[in-house]
Formats: sequence, C-alpha cells, structure tokens
Amino acid sequence: MAVRREGMPSTDYMATLASEFAPNMHLAIFTSQSRQGTQWFLREAIYLPVIAQAYEYTEPRLGMTRWPTIGEGSDSLLFNITEGSGENQVSTVPATVDLLAAVDSARAVRQAVIVERMDDGQWRVAGYGESQQETLAALNLQVTTSGTLYAVGLDDYGIRFVPSLAVAAGQRIRPNRFAGWLYEITEPGVLPATEPQWWPIEGDNPSRQLGTARAIAVRYYRPLALGPITAEML
Repeated sequence: MAVRREGMPSTDYMATLASEFAPNMHLAIFTSQSRQGTQWFLREAIYLPVIAQAYEYTEPRLGMTRWPTIGEGSDSLLFNITEGSGENQVSTVPATVDLLAAVDSARAVRQAVIVERMDDGQWRVAGYGESQQETLAALNLQVTTSGTLYAVGLDDYGIRFVPSLAVAAGQRIRPNRFAGWLYEITEPGVLPATEPQWWPIEGDNPSRQLGTARAIAVRYYRPLALGPITAEML
C-alpha cells in the first residue's frame, strides 16, 4: 500500500480495505506508522471487489475512495490524493517499456499504444509512442500498480488522396475507397488533379506514375495486439 499527496509520498495517512457487502467491517488497515505502511493478511479473504479508502492528514486534510477488485496477481495499491480527488481519479506511477516494430521482418518506424485493463475492469490508455528504425525506443507510461497491460501496434495508414497535393518520398497515400492497398511515394512530386485508377501489387511491383510523383503499391496490415506485457516501474 502506498499513499501519495500531489505525487509525493505521504508521511501521515491511513488507508482501509472493506468488503462492499459489509463496508463497516475492515479487512485491513494501513497507517504510515505501522511497519512502514506494510501489513500482511490473507489475500483469499478479499478475492472480490472491495472499498478502498485513503485519508491524508496533512492540512488541509484530503481523502479518496476506490472500488478495486483484488485478484490473484494484485500485490499493491497506490493512492495519489490531490485537490479534487474523487472516485473516478486513477492513481498511477511512471513506468517504461521498450518498443520495436517490424514490417515483413524488417525494422520499421510505427506507432504503438499501450492500454491497461485496471483491477476494476475498466480500460485506460497508459501511453503511446513511436518505434525507431535502428534502436529500441523507450515508451514512457503511467500505469496503476495492479492492472494488466497490452500493446497495440499500428501500421502506417497513410493520408487520404487529395488532388494536386505535394508529396514527399516515403509518404503513403490512401485511396478514398480503400480496398487494402496503400501507395508509397518513391519519387516526390504532385498528385494528379483527379483520383487515378489504383493498382495492386503485381510481379516485381515496379513504381508507377502518380501525377508528377511515382509510387509503389504496399500492403496495409491491420493493428496487431500483444500481451499481457510487463513494464518496468520507475
């Protein structure tokens, strides 16, 4: 159990756990004076939703209430009490995870989103970022201490075709009626004034004229999800 106030560790607090079916009967009580905030009890006694409340006694006194579900993998709870704390506030800690993306077995720059299923069953975005071509990218996250993390990797969906748009090499163009193919610019230029007849990958997939630019057809890969994943707490 950890209690913070405005992100800083509290030195004067009390936190309690109670059954939602018997809120007046405490399953556990934690204080800043008892064993450095650590208290042991039978986890089997609370394999169910509980009412968790924390009180911070520094003036002006503040408190907050949460309704987490204590599961088999739960080993800690964190309260971050701030002005305006309420039952909908989520207490988080900083964490990091390494990101590497590959397309057709080759490293690529792609975006990823880390989502967290909290102990009360709700979902939240813990962080997002972009991979790097040559090295691992460190994604900075804000996570709870008892949720489950999943990573969702996103392919480059390109930009929608716009007549006479200036484009640079490496950009991807998406037809207005998307049918699974994107078109990667190999030589910069200006897109045509009217949308062309798009083409699939054929043979060696040579580049074709696209206005004054040239492009090749490339596949679009649907989002790929991985998990659960483990993040390193900071």
